[in-house]
Amino acid sequence: MDILREGREFKVPVGEGWYPIIADLVREIREIDERLGKKSQVLQIKEKFGALRFYLDDMSEEYREVVSRAENKSLETCEDCGAPGKMYSDGWMLTLCREHALERWQNRFPWKQDLAWERCWRHDIVNNSETGGEN
Repeated sequence: MDILREGREFKVPVGEGWYPIIADLVREIREIDERLGKKSQVLQIKEKFGALRFYLDDMSEEYREVVSRAENKSLETCEDCGAPGKMYSDGWMLTLCREHALERWQNRFPWKQDLAWERCWRHDIVNNSETGGEN
């Protein structure tokens, strides 16, 4: 996804599953800008600790509210595909759906075959023992 910043486009280093969240957030920010007669600038968009992080040059209360809502939505949305997701960790925090979490677990590196990895991924994905549901 490309976002305009200071008249130039820049790449957004997050998975495509979060693109709709970012698009909605940018639309909301532009609506606030229009209402307040401002033109805020996007400083940075990234993933951190399994969640979307979005930084503007103006983080006053109204902007903070919509940014916080989007960041919270990312914590329940698969970064890869946009389906409902949850947080997984293998040392890195990831918000994924069951399908993409299982894919990553099956394709893990041999050095990640420790007990911490097994507890995090295997019980939930393979045995479906923690959630009892589809996330």
